[in-house]
This record gives sequence, C-alpha cells and structure tokens, in this order.
Amino acid sequence: MKDKRYRCLASMVSDPDRKSVLNIIKESFHCAIIEKEVPYYYFTNLLYKRGRDGYRNYIGFNDMYRVINNMFHKKGGGSDSSLDDKLMFSKILDKEGVATANVLANSDGYTLNAKNGSFTIESSRELSSFLVSLMVESRSRSIFVKPVDGAGGKNAFKVDEGTLQKVVGDLKIFDAMRDTRYLFQEGLVQHDFSNNFYSGCINTIRVHTYLDEKMDDVVISSALMRFGRHGSVVDNGSSGGLFVPVDVEKWELSGCGMTYLNQGGDVFESHPDTKLKFDRQKIPFGKDIEQLVKKSARLFECKFIGWDIALTPDGPVVIEGNSCPHLVMAQIACGGFKSHPIYKNIFSEYIGQA
Repeated sequence: MKDKRYRCLASMVSDPDRKSVLNIIKESFHCAIIEKEVPYYYFTNLLYKRGRDGYRNYIGFNDMYRVINNMFHKKGGGSDSSLDDKLMFSKILDKEGVATANVLANSDGYTLNAKNGSFTIESSRELSSFLVSLMVESRSRSIFVKPVDGAGGKNAFKVDEGTLQKVVGDLKIFDAMRDTRYLFQEGLVQHDFSNNFYSGCINTIRVHTYLDEKMDDVVISSALMRFGRHGSVVDNGSSGGLFVPVDVEKWELSGCGMTYLNQGGDVFESHPDTKLKFDRQKIPFGKDIEQLVKKSARLFECKFIGWDIALTPDGPVVIEGNSCPHLVMAQIACGGFKSHPIYKNIFSEYIGQA
C-alpha cells in the first residue's frame, strides 16, 4: 500500500497539469478539515488538476465507506448474490427476456456444462478443442471467458483464433479451473461507435440506477463510458482503462477521459490510441439504454446498482450488474456527490454536507 501511494504521489508531483503547490496545499488542507480525515481522497478524485474545481462537493473515504458498509452491504438493500454470481445473473435476465451476452457454457472444476450436456475434460488439449467448438458456435468467432464470481476484469480473457494458444498455454487457464468456476460467453459484435474509439475490447457504459421504493420508480443517477487502451482486452479502470462522463439527458460523452490516480491520473481530450475526440459524441440507443437498465433494476434486491452495458449494431446489451460499483469513478464522473441533485438524496443518511 505504501509503495502504491508513493507512486501516486510521484505521479501527481510530476504532473504538468496540476494546480500550483500552494493551491494544492490549501485545498487539501481544507478537505482534511471538512471531512475530518487525511485528504487522500482529494488526490484520488484528481482534484489537484487544473480545471478540477468544486472540491467541497466531494465526499471523503470515511463517508464513502459508510455508504458501502451501511447501504451496499445492508441486508435487503445491499449485496445481492444473484448479481455477484454471473451465472445466476445471466439466467435471471434470460428468463425475463432482457438482452444480455449469450452464455455458451460454464465450468465447475473440470466439469463443463454446455447446451448439449455436461462432460469432464482432463487436459489442456481437450480444453482447447472445447474452446474451438464454442468459437465456431459464436457469431463473432470469439468467446469471452471470465470467473463466475470475478470482479474488475481480473482473470478475464477474450479467446479467438489468434489468442487461443496464449489463453490455454501461457495463462494456464486449465490449471486455474481447479479452483475457479468460469463462464464462457459468446463474443459480442461491437457497434461502430464503440469500435471506432477502441476495438481491442468491448467498451461498456456504466449506468448507475437507484430503485426508489416510495415512489416506485427507477432513477438513473449518473453514467460514464469506459474504454480499453494499449492492447487491453478489458475496459476496467483497475486494468488501465479510462472513463468518460456521460450526460444522461442527452446521452452523449461529456468532457475528457480519465484514468485512476494509481494508473497515472491521466486526462485525455481524445482516445490515446485512436485520437478520436470524446466530448459531445452522441451515444447510440440512448433511450433503449434507459429502458434496459430500468427494467433490469426491478429484477434484483439491490436498490443501487452499477450496470455495464455494451453497444451492438442491434442495440444495447447488459453485460453485468454490480452491487458495489466503484464510487470513486462515479464521483469523479458526476462532479461530486454532495452537490449532485440525485446522489445527495440517495446517500444523505451517510454523508456530510458541503
């Protein structure tokens, strides 16, 4: 942890886009007084950068963990096993006719459960043959392999003709199956809007919904779009991806792309690989996305869910639902929870005021 914080501090100090040292000291000291904690959140929210104003609107880590511990993990309102278990999650969406990635198979140890029955594999060679049969079945001639209970894009792999040997051989997925249950999903064909920014992975829109039981209404509190970069097969920020705020009224990208502080704390007007500008790019199927997440939100116990939505040529598709979505990323994208018209009400019980 100390090494990580040292790297973050070094990244901030050498950042040519940072505010003056005097401003950083003054604002971070004020944050410490407001939140009554060491103001590390001032830096993780990239508030030290020029043009990043409104630091009084951001909650610190103490308030953030109050939300996580008392709301997200609260029985009847927080963590939901049917969201966390990706196989169970997929079955619920399929049953209700919600568009989602097609599950071709799943594993339990070395037993593979596919549409044509269950069988056991005994070697990497047999696993390779099985993956090839799934690729033939997939319309995109690719599949996506991920842990049933994984998070953050860790140990997730895209498998196609070019990567099959690496996934099975170099990454030793067969050995990992001993202790990890996997989901084998059909690779999606991505919409040109997403592909033009970055074609190396499925770039997803993270949409945050809140189920207001008193009003019997699902509210979209905020959204952002995540993009892979530098050859990554996932778009997760923890794996080096970047994220861009989304204007949910206009359904368009808003402002610049950003990375987590521990990934460099970079800010991009355009995608670093393709040089395509982010700001005001209209997202296809905006109203369809809205209807999709509002319908999906009513199928689970969690009141607050972070949805990962992919864009295909035929419309939006649900990839995952997160019972404890990344709040730092959400707060950066929405400009601070304290001043936000929806978040300040959703989290009012757990956060202080500006």
